[in-house]
Amino acid sequence: MGLRGKTLMAALSPGAAYPSVLRSMIGGFPQPCATLVDLGAGAGGSSEWLRTASGACVVAVEPSNVAAITAARTFPDLLVVRGDASTTGLRTGSADAVTLCGVLSLIDDAAPVFAEVRRLLRPGGVLAVADLFAADHHDVVSGPNTFRAIETVGALLQTHGFALTEVGVGPPVAAPDWAAVAAEVDQWIHEHRHMCPEYDVWRADQAHLDRQVTDGAVLGGCVVGIKSPVGRPMASHGCPSVRTPPCSIMMQ
Repeated sequence: MGLRGKTLMAALSPGAAYPSVLRSMIGGFPQPCATLVDLGAGAGGSSEWLRTASGACVVAVEPSNVAAITAARTFPDLLVVRGDASTTGLRTGSADAVTLCGVLSLIDDAAPVFAEVRRLLRPGGVLAVADLFAADHHDVVSGPNTFRAIETVGALLQTHGFALTEVGVGPPVAAPDWAAVAAEVDQWIHEHRHMCPEYDVWRADQAHLDRQVTDGAVLGGCVVGIKSPVGRPMASHGCPSVRTPPCSIMMQ
């Protein structure tokens, strides 16, 4: 489609309330933020946006072989690693920040993922979650998704040793320029891939998410928590952007 730069990132990361929610995530990163691990990175659009905006070395962890290959070829400055969000194989304490972009709502049992995130983070490291959340105080299970209430996510953070530092939610509407790119991509898929077996599944998932948004059942946003020392609560703190450091993350 001839997309480049930020339009290419937008095309490969059609998340709710993007890119404003990604900016909110960066605002909660520690200082300095040398290494960021993006779990469930998909084709790497969000990972690349976070890399360019934060200056961190970004490790994009993705279980799908096709998505991982796409991310590596499209964004060569990412370090792409095949792995599951609950078993990354990365070194303990190797990350300053971990992100989950549109991943939590696709996970039934989040406990193993949160445990892996805590293992990956150094003391004082940050977990930032961008997703669709239940608009009410109760979780919504619909189709392949579990849309968790903010209270549920906060409880998960606390259970796994995190102090909640930031919550921001609102209508799950992308910025106009990102929405325009998403519409262009959707039209291309409709014109060129409508005969593929996966097309109907993709369309059904789109319709399902559109219903949740139209009915007001979900909100877009982000939740940020900081890894607390055992038995010691930690105060909230902000983080400006940082320069690009060398990437030091290592496999176990």
